[in-house]
Amino acid sequence: FDEGRPLRPLVEVNLDEIVRAEIASVNRSRQLMIDSSGLSQVRILGDRHQLSRLVRNLLENAVRFANSGIWIAIEEVDRSAILTVSDDGPGVPLADRSRVFERFVRLDESRDRQSGGAGLGLAVAAAIASTHGGDLGLIESLHGGASFRVRVPKTR
Repeated sequence: FDEGRPLRPLVEVNLDEIVRAEIASVNRSRQLMIDSSGLSQVRILGDRHQLSRLVRNLLENAVRFANSGIWIAIEEVDRSAILTVSDDGPGVPLADRSRVFERFVRLDESRDRQSGGAGLGLAVAAAIASTHGGDLGLIESLHGGASFRVRVPKTR
């Protein structure tokens, strides 16, 4: 992303299919409920590989922090696909909400790289959203934890 290389040629993809595939591959070593009933079929122009990586990063983050559940939804709003990934974990403190998208930021410094990652997942996800003409941010969660919202225009 730093080198400004272009994405692969954009093709029409079903974002909901990408999300379902990533849900199927997520590490289920913990007993977590994953509610995907909010998925709607939305087709966008995008790089399937990079969009899969974005979804995987958000899901892995939710799995890491959720207490018992994760909620995933896709809807179409104003010619954009809106993907929301929420969990019922501790959430992100208000003071740290912009920092979590910076590289190498781990809010819990007591966690090592094996259990807490390198602090790149959300930064990479935000970069992928940006290269697709969209954005990634935190919104208020209905489930008490963190709720990440990705907006990607359907066409470029």
